[in-house]
Amino acid sequence: MNQSNNETKLCKKCGKQVPLNQINVRVNKGVRRQSNICKDCYNAHRRQKRREANIRKFMVDDSMKLQIHYKEIHPAHILAMEQSGIELIAEEEVFVKLLDYKDSWISNYGRAVSYYNGRYSFTRKKVNKDGEICYQLSRNVFDGRNWVWKKQVIEAWKLVVKEFIVNHDIANNICCWHKGNNKEDTYYRHLYPLNQYQYDAVRRYYEETRDDSEAYILDIMNSVNYRPDGWEPSHMRKSMFGIGYLGC
Repeated sequence: MNQSNNETKLCKKCGKQVPLNQINVRVNKGVRRQSNICKDCYNAHRRQKRREANIRKFMVDDSMKLQIHYKEIHPAHILAMEQSGIELIAEEEVFVKLLDYKDSWISNYGRAVSYYNGRYSFTRKKVNKDGEICYQLSRNVFDGRNWVWKKQVIEAWKLVVKEFIVNHDIANNICCWHKGNNKEDTYYRHLYPLNQYQYDAVRRYYEETRDDSEAYILDIMNSVNYRPDGWEPSHMRKSMFGIGYLGC
C-alpha cells in the first residue's frame, strides 16, 4: 500500500509524531507489521538490553576485573647510584629515567633528580594549590615546527604512576588517591590513579570511615557505578590471546 510522505504516527515511547518510514517494523511469520514505537526508540531499547546483559557478564567474570599491577623496570633506565652520588632513603628506592624530560629521573618514592653542570642533584619541590608535590622540569615538546625543551610543572604522582604503576585508563584517570589522603606521600605502592567519580567515592568513604584499604579501592575501581562516560563492559573482555582487551 502506498503511503503519503506526509503521513506520521505517534511513537508511544517518546511521544513524538514521526514519519511512517521512521516507525519500527516487526516481522512475525513473514508478515511485516508496523509497531507503535519509532526506530530510534527501538534501537535505544535494544542497546540498553545488550548493555545490561554485558554488565551482568562483567559482574560475574573475574577475568575482566582490574587488579593493581606494577611495571617491570628495564635495567638500562635505572640510574647508577654509585655514579650519581645520591643517597637512598630506602634500600628498595630506584631512580628511573624520564624519557620525555631532559636529564631527569624519578624514584619510586617520588623524589626527582636532575643532571646539570656535571652533577646530579635533587630537583626542588613545589606544592600546588591542591597540596600536591610538583616539580618543574624541561619537557621535550613539538612547537609546530621543531622539537624543543620547554619548562613545565608536573605533579610528582603523575611521574611515579607513569614509570612504576600500570594505569588502566590513562585518558580518564586524572586523579590520584594517596594512602591516608597524605599528599606528601608519593611512594608508588601508596598511589592509586583514579577517575573523578572513583576518587570522589574513595574520598567520601575515607572521610566517613578512615578506611582506604586496597581491597576497598579495588572494589570502587571495578564497580560499574563509577565508570567514565562511554564505558562499555564488553570492552573489558580479554579477547586478544586471553590477555589484551579494548578497554576505554
